[in-house]
Amino acid sequence: MSLQPVPGRNFTETAEHHYIEFLKSLGIWDKMEDEPRLRTPARVVEAYLEFFGNKLTPINFTTFPIPQGECPRFVAVCNITFASLCAHHHLPFTGVCHVGYLPGDRVAGLSKIPRVVEHLTHGAMIQEDVTEGVADYLEENLDPVGVIVVMDAEHTCMSLRGVRKPGHRARTMAMRGTLPHDYLQAFWNQVR
Repeated sequence: MSLQPVPGRNFTETAEHHYIEFLKSLGIWDKMEDEPRLRTPARVVEAYLEFFGNKLTPINFTTFPIPQGECPRFVAVCNITFASLCAHHHLPFTGVCHVGYLPGDRVAGLSKIPRVVEHLTHGAMIQEDVTEGVADYLEENLDPVGVIVVMDAEHTCMSLRGVRKPGHRARTMAMRGTLPHDYLQAFWNQVR
């Protein structure tokens, strides 16, 4: 069965209508008090539009050349907070992303790294894929000597339901290119 648009309503009104029908089918709608019944469907639709990135503007990934004769230095941007949705349950997972890279000929504007993370964490995701996606994006758009991305997150599909283990951390990592051992060691010391 596919959900059909409701004649005379725009897509957000249609989504609100179907959310109400969803709650009715679970036997929840009639148990809700008046104010949540009036406002909750619109709030849920707005939240999911935000989670899926419908309000994001395109990334303007600004890079700058490294002055001739200057030695490229390792760059680390740590503790970039993010929120995404689990692809399997559409429940949030939240955490931090740590990015380190050794530039090739160019460096990224520091604010661009969090913007990449912000963009790539919207939608229904698998954490491992997001981690790989951030590393791929930086490799393709920055052409660094090496890049490392570590994501650390708590998944509410594990902390609020299922095994109910709040406080857990799922850590994923992706690397591209090569990074000298001393840079990797310094990076790991930062993200512990």
